[in-house]
Amino acid sequence: MSIFRSYQKKTSSLNHPIIRPTLNFNFVNNNKLSPLITFTRNSQTTYFDKNGILQTAGINQPVFEWDPVTKRCLGLRIWEGVTNFLLYSEDFTTTWIASGATIVANSIAAPSGTVTADKIVETATTGEHRATQVTSMSATTSAVTFSVFVKAAERTSVRLAFSILTNWSGGGGAAAIFDLSNITARVDNSTPIAYGIIPCSNGWFRCYITGIPTTSIVPTCNAFIYNNASSYNGTAGSGLHLFGAQLNFGPLAPYIPTTTSSVSTQADEAFISNTDLTPYFNINEGTLYVEDKSGVSNSQSNYNGTGFTNPGRILPSYRVSNAVRPAYTVNNINYLLFNYSGVSPEIDLRSCMAYKYNNIFSNVNNFIDSNQYAFDAPIPASIPRLTIGSGGSGGSNNYVKRVTYYNRRLTNSQCRSLTR
Repeated sequence: MSIFRSYQKKTSSLNHPIIRPTLNFNFVNNNKLSPLITFTRNSQTTYFDKNGILQTAGINQPVFEWDPVTKRCLGLRIWEGVTNFLLYSEDFTTTWIASGATIVANSIAAPSGTVTADKIVETATTGEHRATQVTSMSATTSAVTFSVFVKAAERTSVRLAFSILTNWSGGGGAAAIFDLSNITARVDNSTPIAYGIIPCSNGWFRCYITGIPTTSIVPTCNAFIYNNASSYNGTAGSGLHLFGAQLNFGPLAPYIPTTTSSVSTQADEAFISNTDLTPYFNINEGTLYVEDKSGVSNSQSNYNGTGFTNPGRILPSYRVSNAVRPAYTVNNINYLLFNYSGVSPEIDLRSCMAYKYNNIFSNVNNFIDSNQYAFDAPIPASIPRLTIGSGGSGGSNNYVKRVTYYNRRLTNSQCRSLTR
């Protein structure tokens, strides 16, 4: 089983480890899971494949996602459960209300490759030209994200906004304008907590805004054709293509198709059980190395990332808000003080933790906390399980690229060589 029993090639660095890891999962180059790994997600989800096409993954099918533009594999996707509260997410002729516009159904190929994308066409009237949906979400004061796939036609800009802007954080509401020609996004006299434009394949872009209501309201989502203004004298026949609208709690999340009702996906969970880990794990000493992308904000401010858990924690990538704070915990006592701060969303992280009796070392991206201190650290109480990318309730919302475990305690310099 070469996927988890392979040699590290010796590099020019004399400090790079040349001993064989007992576990070595490279999810970027090997887009499959070892039989050792249990994966669960009791629902379907969507993802971009290696050809940049939006696909559907079946129940309990792991997702190896690809950047739809660069065609590079991002790794194994681990995400928390998500609900799309917009109905008929791919049919804007139904629960959507067109104002100053008409909707032409199934006018062009969607990101999925099927001819299911609609076109919003402005009328020759002065005013706003938009599609609106009062959502099925209950009144809330929690952060929510509205997103939609957009493709230019005669018009090349779209404005996304929640209705009644004064009811949103910052006093100016949550709205942004997206220029599909120049691939730029800017706020529109508002202060959304996040917004962005993500290139997809075949001229499609996924645009999104995230806002926090200041009073308990039911969010109403609007997609405007934008022509140097939201309100203007329309030209009959001019418009934009729309597909895959979504409203979910928290940050931007994988797209979930809907029809007559909201649809939820369950959380991804990937792990090696205590029993299956036993032949590979050394309770007396070892080293765990993880490559992943820092997660986007999720429903929890703290989450485990990838590491050994239950019992205890050997977590080189434990996250606390915008920091990585590796944790070595035995019998509910944390024996390591370490803080790698200023971690922005979706950056590449290389984390390593080496352990032995009273000899713990950790570093992230070759950073060593000068205040790092491990005190009287015992060995793990028993064989843990290997949790990959956290998962379960409040998953880490990230891509795991590599997980490597050595059943020996590497030297500090070898750990640093791994994370450079």
